[in-house]
Amino acid sequence: MVNEKVYIGSGKDFETRKRAHSNDLEGGKHFNKHLQRAWNKYGRDNFEFNIVEEVESSMQFDKEQEYIDGYLNSNKELYNIQIDVHSPFKSEPEAKVCIYFCREEGWYCSNEFETFYTRQKYCPSCSQLRQISWDAREEAKREEEEFYELLNQETQNWLSGFLGD
Repeated sequence: MVNEKVYIGSGKDFETRKRAHSNDLEGGKHFNKHLQRAWNKYGRDNFEFNIVEEVESSMQFDKEQEYIDGYLNSNKELYNIQIDVHSPFKSEPEAKVCIYFCREEGWYCSNEFETFYTRQKYCPSCSQLRQISWDAREEAKREEEEFYELLNQETQNWLSGFLGD
């Protein structure tokens, strides 16, 4: 870490939350401009994603607020823009319509669903479909990288034999 600043957040699924932040930061479109500028300046290698504590979901936002308050009270700086954690479960859910478009299949989803999260755009089914699709693409990338690594190694071996090295 280049500095002692941290971003404190919470979520139900650490890997999903980590991936979402990483993808937004790598794509230069993270909602937190302060964190985005630091990521651009210092690079991925100077940031860590860690689980500090696992708690019951009913305590998630209270615990997040506790950590933010603790950091602020110790005069440490945060990347967090919002320092007052608002539990979405203390308000009424919002009715939304899913806006998912599946390019491969050429269909739109327009399912109605309720959510506590203002930024949620997809119904639970489409969110799951997007995750499955994302995981499959990531696996294909890894396999492609392994293939080219092996091909490169085999080519090097062949050239060594051919050239008599």
